[in-house]
Amino acid sequence: MRLFIALTIPPHIKNVLYKASEQIQNTINNGNFTSLHNYHITLVFIGELSKSIIPTIEAIIKDISQQFPPIFLKSTYVDCFEKKNKKILYFGIDGALNILQKLNQLISERLIEKTFCEKQDVFIPHITFARSVKCDNINRIKKVVDFFSSEIALMHSTRINNKLVYIPIYSSLLNSCYTIDRIEEDTVVCEHKNEIFNMDTHYLPDQAKPGNKIYYDGHNFRVDESQSQSNINRIQNKFEKLKGEHKCN
Repeated sequence: MRLFIALTIPPHIKNVLYKASEQIQNTINNGNFTSLHNYHITLVFIGELSKSIIPTIEAIIKDISQQFPPIFLKSTYVDCFEKKNKKILYFGIDGALNILQKLNQLISERLIEKTFCEKQDVFIPHITFARSVKCDNINRIKKVVDFFSSEIALMHSTRINNKLVYIPIYSSLLNSCYTIDRIEEDTVVCEHKNEIFNMDTHYLPDQAKPGNKIYYDGHNFRVDESQSQSNINRIQNKFEKLKGEHKCN
């Protein structure tokens, strides 16, 4: 099986990016343009491995996904890789690249440790949308769209009816929390394990304030109530009440 590990892209973001790719396709009229269902960000390419290895890779993904929060990303530009006088076109990725780099590094280290893959080239996060393109100039449109990627998936690369298809075999949600460092006019400065990044304030829950831990539920950020002092006090009061009832009995 031909395998790789990827960050998934939210469906509505795939639609936005696909429309942007259509604009470029209309100016080129050649190449193989990617189905929007295949849009993803490759974290680690594994290659051909036996099906028997999959449970071990799944366990690695599950473990690592508990250590990272959803990652704030932006697609802000179009660029290309050169390959045999042809181009591979992609949407470039910005955002919390420091956290994304750490995720890539940790997955790579765990897979290399198991000899499931070799050390790979410099990690350039991107979303491929066309291959085998022949053109002198690319319309490097700036399509700014921001989103949170909240899922790691083990993907099987195969062909069905002679079409390239990426089939998710296993996935796990990124479910760690961020801590709000400070809130500025249009920006929230967040921290995760000493890594700082900025995100737009429109993602922030109304009641959030510096010091709060926030988590992403797949649609919105919410304050982690388990970390709030009021909730801690409520739990302590409940415990004292139960302890008192136990003494009475």
